[in-house]
Amino acid sequence: MSFKVTDFVDPQGTTYAEAYFEISTANLMATQNSRFNNRISIGEVESNDDSDISLQYQVYYWTSEQAKLDGKLPYLLANAEPMGDTFYVSNLGNEYVGLAAEAAAEMHCQANI
Repeated sequence: MSFKVTDFVDPQGTTYAEAYFEISTANLMATQNSRFNNRISIGEVESNDDSDISLQYQVYYWTSEQAKLDGKLPYLLANAEPMGDTFYVSNLGNEYVGLAAEAAAEMHCQANI
């Protein structure tokens, strides 16, 4: 799937009227942790449940729809984080539950560009 962003400013500061984006790679991870500890010696029961949804992805972009249609090679979207061209986010909300990795990456990317 591709999506367009109007008035996109690339990492070097160049503005494009319409840039076209496509997810390059995506990995969506959901973990559910449940802990239980019955401490008979002190008469205490401990339990803890938590979960986390995290996402790691890369994004291609073209400077115009025509560049994409012409088969031009895309750019990788960069960021200022240590991973450079890979975006990593954790503690995502429940709106990401049940999404495929590509759909989750696209949703996060569109919300944050």
